[in-house]
Amino acid sequence: MQMFFTALLRCSAAMSVISIVYMAAMPRLSKRYSAKWLYYIWLVVVIGWLFPFRPHFDTNLFPFQMLKLQMIQTAYSGVNEPLTVITNHTSAALSIPLWWVIASIWAIGVVGIIAYNAWRHGQFLKMVKRWSEDITDPWTINVLDTLRTEMKIGRHISLKFCPGIASPMMIGFFRPVILLPSIKIASDELTLILKHEFVHLQRHDLWYKALVLLTTAVHWFNPVVHIMAKAIAVQCEISCDELLLKETCLQHRRQYGETLIGVVRNSGKLQTALSTDFYRAGKGIQTRIFYIMDTTKKKAGITILCVALIAIMGSGMAIASGSEVIENNNAAMQAERELIGPTNCRIQNPDHRVKVRPSQW
Repeated sequence: MQMFFTALLRCSAAMSVISIVYMAAMPRLSKRYSAKWLYYIWLVVVIGWLFPFRPHFDTNLFPFQMLKLQMIQTAYSGVNEPLTVITNHTSAALSIPLWWVIASIWAIGVVGIIAYNAWRHGQFLKMVKRWSEDITDPWTINVLDTLRTEMKIGRHISLKFCPGIASPMMIGFFRPVILLPSIKIASDELTLILKHEFVHLQRHDLWYKALVLLTTAVHWFNPVVHIMAKAIAVQCEISCDELLLKETCLQHRRQYGETLIGVVRNSGKLQTALSTDFYRAGKGIQTRIFYIMDTTKKKAGITILCVALIAIMGSGMAIASGSEVIENNNAAMQAERELIGPTNCRIQNPDHRVKVRPSQW
């Protein structure tokens, strides 16, 4: 447990540095690279957060044997002379429960965050089931089916009105449902909104959001991971807008921005982390409008992806080396216990020294 939690803390610290650097460089990178690539680079970073252990070659077997041999040679001075070993079991006994206490607090936080979001999502689904209404308007259904055919989506998608939600959204991992707020939506705006949600469906963004939520639960003690989750949510919508407005004129982009601003005017508080929102409240709306009106061609982010992979693997080497040090320390302690013998040895000297005969080895 000590090795796992130490690796987790090292991973959290290393990935915090990588995430902060990436977020700081995002305004400059977004001017040159595609939002889609920047969005999926975040996915690589998230995977780096989730897996604290990195593959590495174990080359410390021989040094450990030398360390153990050196301890034996140091402790054992001769065949006919008694061995004097200083025992210090009190600190070792106190250090083990401390790690279990820390691990228990961490586990309670992980379970609590997952349980809270699961409960909140369940309450949201109950509200949707009770108050939502199926849209049966023939024209709206025709628009939905036409767009589904154009975007080559073979799955059945339900469309419902739901009061109380802030913006159009999609829920459902296996049975997707698009929810529309109970406001008047123009025909051209409805087309843009449905296309936006279809893009989320094609890219499996709900599963992406679930992965980010799991990352925030595992590293709940680190404030950087929560800031990163908000940055990913904004980048998700920006990349969706980019794909939807690809090769469109400035007038079409202006219309899309006006649709987004129109949705902003609708206020609501009911939402869930496991949904795709056409608009999520926050300063991200200004960033989205800026990128919507940006018509410059962007490059693929293969170079940035390679840099991110190198940085994550480099941090993995540091995590692995730290884990190896802990393993060696634990092995050294075990070797010391083997040399000392049973812990219930009789103390013969007042200075708390235990004399061990060579025959006890």
